Amino acid sequence: MAKAKKNEKTFKTGEACKELDVQPYVLRYWETEFPMISGRKSGSQKVYSERDLEVLRRIKELLYDEGYTIAGAKKRIEAELDDDQVAEASVAPSGTGSSAGASKREVVEAGKSKSRKATDQEAASLDTVSRQSIESVLPELRKLHREAVDILELVRG
Repeated sequence: MAKAKKNEKTFKTGEACKELDVQPYVLRYWETEFPMISGRKSGSQKVYSERDLEVLRRIKELLYDEGYTIAGAKKRIEAELDDDQVAEASVAPSGTGSSAGASKREVVEAGKSKSRKATDQEAASLDTVSRQSIESVLPELRKLHREAVDILELVRG
């Protein structure tokens, strides 16, 4: 992460934890796993930029709400950050008065929407594969279950 701008709000570790509703050890762990988060030292305190908090919120969403693993969330965040960099390059600089380009937020949201659609399609595909796999082994499982019930009846005598 780039250093926070002079006028950008920063958050101490405790404030960031409160904002994210996570414990400090979780934040420290995420820092070790996600190199794009780099709270910087300000005196004896570590502080996080607003951009860091955006990334941390997305990490929390991926891990807690969407059920990603750390590795999966890392790949997803890296892809989204790459998309953001592409989006930033396509947005007209602020203050130019240009209305031809979409706002950065619109471009980023459009990218997230495409990512969500791709994820939904992958999940549907996996559900179909999983269903087919389950249906293919179901007869064998039923046969084994009947054999187990027969064995139990013999044991009980």
